[in-house]
Amino acid sequence: MIAMSKRAGRQSRILMLVLVALIVAYFSFSPLSDQLNAAYSSNSLMEPWTPPKHNGPGLKIALVNTPRYHFEVVSPLLHAFANQGDAVEHIELFATEYGSTRLGVRPILNDQMPRTGAQSSWFSRRSSRPQRVKISDPRRLSNMGFVADVMILTSCSRDLEWAAIQDKRVYDPEWYRAPKEIICLIHEAEEWEQFDSLWRRFAMPWIERGRMTFLTLSPHVAEYVRANIQETWKMAPVKEDVRSLSGKGVFLPSSFIPVFEDTDLFREDTFKNITGPFAAIPGKYEPYRRNYTMIFEHMSKHLTFIDSVNATLRLPGYGDWPPEIPAQLSDRVVMHSHYDFPAYFSLLSRGMAIVPAFATHKYFEDRASSTIATSVIAGVPMIATEELLSKYSYLDAETAWVQDADEEEIVTWLRVLRLGREEWEAKKRRVRALRSRLMRANLNLVERLLDEIRWRNRSRGF
Repeated sequence: MIAMSKRAGRQSRILMLVLVALIVAYFSFSPLSDQLNAAYSSNSLMEPWTPPKHNGPGLKIALVNTPRYHFEVVSPLLHAFANQGDAVEHIELFATEYGSTRLGVRPILNDQMPRTGAQSSWFSRRSSRPQRVKISDPRRLSNMGFVADVMILTSCSRDLEWAAIQDKRVYDPEWYRAPKEIICLIHEAEEWEQFDSLWRRFAMPWIERGRMTFLTLSPHVAEYVRANIQETWKMAPVKEDVRSLSGKGVFLPSSFIPVFEDTDLFREDTFKNITGPFAAIPGKYEPYRRNYTMIFEHMSKHLTFIDSVNATLRLPGYGDWPPEIPAQLSDRVVMHSHYDFPAYFSLLSRGMAIVPAFATHKYFEDRASSTIATSVIAGVPMIATEELLSKYSYLDAETAWVQDADEEEIVTWLRVLRLGREEWEAKKRRVRALRSRLMRANLNLVERLLDEIRWRNRSRGF
């Protein structure tokens, strides 16, 4: 009897192992695996990204961000450049310790790096871990351990200004350790008109040699640069031929839309205690950026309905000028101050609308609003006018709550509140799918950029 019991136990264990192996094999190789893999990574059925095959040495990349801010742009840049397979031999982020850890951004940066190990199945993707990004102090830019094939200046004007104070050699194109090409991110395009600015003085030698690319964060900013860089700013023409090696000029590729995801750290259920529907106005508490006064006035007119559906307006952000909430709205407007990025995006992802509340028309002219990209990162539709959709043309009526002509933002929100949760969630799914497409577009854009830069560097004899 004892022998039979042992044999039965051994058979049970063998059967259990076989069953586990069959389950793993099913999720690894069945058609459902691709769907689960895509759903886990990007909420869409898009094919997983396959880095380009490349012969020869990969490029060495220095990604620079000297200020304490703009890490919501560093993250998607890191993802797009680091995930280029053997086309990139080395990538290193040059940022201060304070900036690269502030607001809990360091784990997010690491999560943008390629994952180690196999990624062919849902099971292996969940068990793999991203590589850690190498981060160095920007004071090492003049003596870093490699010559950059391309240097990306995330906060370009501030990065150039910083170098002018710290070590002028870094951005001297004739210096033997200078980068071969520079990609300059344009945030507020109008500032490049300042003829005697430090950033313009340091950029011009590169532009005169045709070794600088201006990369914008929205299509309307690219149009603004193209319309002004030569005639108004008196800087240089836009180089239309990406293989142009001679003459003064700036390369101006398609815009890089700064969106990314982190399915491990951005979790809607973090704020499951919030049961009522809400809209949000995210970002810095600065009255010249957002017109809180107007929003509060319009909310006060419709307070009875807002109370009846238990809706709230939430203000996640930071800054020295938080808005004063009127007494009658104290139960309906909620501040969420100085959250780390994981909590910030987790909160936003639970909302059903993002309200821009712009206090300036500049966001439709020479600069890209981070609020628009934030809505896509969070997977929550914007309340958007037709003008906003035309300027931020990666959005459309399928991925935004469109305002009627002359309709107040709050009235649009109230109209959306009446639609119900099923329609809110359907629209949010479309925004998440848009996020996946934009991330893929960024990967494709960077693949082309690196091919062009590699060709130019080789042709120049670098």
